[in-house]
Amino acid sequence: MHRLPNSAGLVVAAAGLCIATACSDTPDARVPTAPMAPSAQVSMVPAHQTTVDSVARGIALAMASSDVRTRLLDDFRDSPFPAHALELSSYLNGTQGSVIARDAARALSMSQPAFLKLVAALPSMLVKMERPIDRVKWTATANVVVYGSAVNGLARVQNTPTTTGFTTNGSVVTVPLWTAGHAPFVLIMPSDVAFGKNPEHTRLAAPHLARATISTRDEEIRATMSPEALTLASNGQRQMQPMSMVPPCDPNQDPACSGGGGGGGYDTDGTRLSAQYTPGYCFAWSAWGAAPLDASNDRDSDGIRDDCEFAIAWAFRPMLARNNADDAPGKEPHWSVTRIPGSVTGVRIFYALSYYRDAGFPITHTQSHDGDSEFIIVDVQNDMNPYDYTLWEVNDATLSAHWQSSVDQTMTWGAGSLEYPEVYRGRPRIWASWDKHANYNTKDNCQSSWTDTCDSITTGTVYDDLEVRSDANLGNYYDVPYPSASRQLMDCVSSWHPGTGGAAYGIECFWETFPDFAGWQGTTSGGAGAYGNSLSFYGF
Repeated sequence: MHRLPNSAGLVVAAAGLCIATACSDTPDARVPTAPMAPSAQVSMVPAHQTTVDSVARGIALAMASSDVRTRLLDDFRDSPFPAHALELSSYLNGTQGSVIARDAARALSMSQPAFLKLVAALPSMLVKMERPIDRVKWTATANVVVYGSAVNGLARVQNTPTTTGFTTNGSVVTVPLWTAGHAPFVLIMPSDVAFGKNPEHTRLAAPHLARATISTRDEEIRATMSPEALTLASNGQRQMQPMSMVPPCDPNQDPACSGGGGGGGYDTDGTRLSAQYTPGYCFAWSAWGAAPLDASNDRDSDGIRDDCEFAIAWAFRPMLARNNADDAPGKEPHWSVTRIPGSVTGVRIFYALSYYRDAGFPITHTQSHDGDSEFIIVDVQNDMNPYDYTLWEVNDATLSAHWQSSVDQTMTWGAGSLEYPEVYRGRPRIWASWDKHANYNTKDNCQSSWTDTCDSITTGTVYDDLEVRSDANLGNYYDVPYPSASRQLMDCVSSWHPGTGGAAYGIECFWETFPDFAGWQGTTSGGAGAYGNSLSFYGF
């Protein structure tokens, strides 16, 4: 069955949708519990949830006005607080927010003082555009959804994969919490930000920024970088000594390793490619006698020779350490390569892991769905070592973990915080969580996550070399100011193994931003976020 484009947008929730429930702040995240029955959920609704829903609906209706949407975008943009959040009560009582409070009150058929009293009855709440991709891309368009929660943290997402939200016309819609949704989301929830005594005064005193979105891609990416990766970026991604806190790999402890011990114990840092793959050849530096790039050897026009792209993508293919009890390890990986902006010899590789299924939580299999669009991005560079121009080295790796969902733990890790199965700063070893396939730099970090586990009720870990095929290069699109579909080497593709390995007969379109990625199962919704969104966000 072929997948069909779906432009219907948001799906209106059926009557009786469950509302996010209150729950313990310290659950056992190793084996998450199954969602409670609707009757149990109703009895567990926090006391403030009805009020929060009313406030969310009022603000959503107020945002039917383009003036209100533009005002809110500008105020989010200029907020100096984490994720550009606003303290709800302080903001709505201020000069800018009072207009929104007025329109929200009218929409709810109440006076403005009554609406503000409703807000004041709540504990300290914040309002923010929840997802980084929305903060980067939203331009005050009307396709926005507002939703509220009377609890925050794990309690907000623990017991149900969805909650209720409101469109600007007041319609009730489903808001996914464990997967990426198809609209910009504004969230109201109890504050976890230190706003200070007068948040609105602080916001007004902050610099006014001149841009059309709340944040920028660079700002959001830097916010998810480890301290070491930030240092690498600020140093122009030059080589630095590995951090001692995480040894890259110890063959005495781990049979999957084959090099020396961590942090300089290897004979050589980085991976040597075949003799031809020097920067002069890959980037066609005429001074090195390399033939110029043209449509025959650089089909995606990214300034890297096609055969060099495959050589680098294959050489740095990650090793995935996964639980041997994983119920859905099948996948058909695709990849893209581009230049690192501002780097002379830097290359960025996007590995679209492309799982057939997300098997849900281990044991219970709750919150499973077709397709899983996790990814790994590896930045490598050639340091122009005069003794060996074929030596390429990892700078950092961005590991998706439920990217753009409410439980997003995506992080960029510097070279010294990664593990390596062969040589330091060679191809990395990445830990994929049991059944959910979120990616972590170490098993300990996977275990310390409040959503994932890499342990097993059985025994053993399986080490898989990621398959990198020469015919799976997606090409490029979003890495130039004016994207052109002619630079895409492939987009909509059939499964390599239809009817086997978990795949069906569907079509997956890697450059589209909608519908869901469904692992070639032939469905158009209920899967994972489309790869077009992550390829766009990271500039491929």
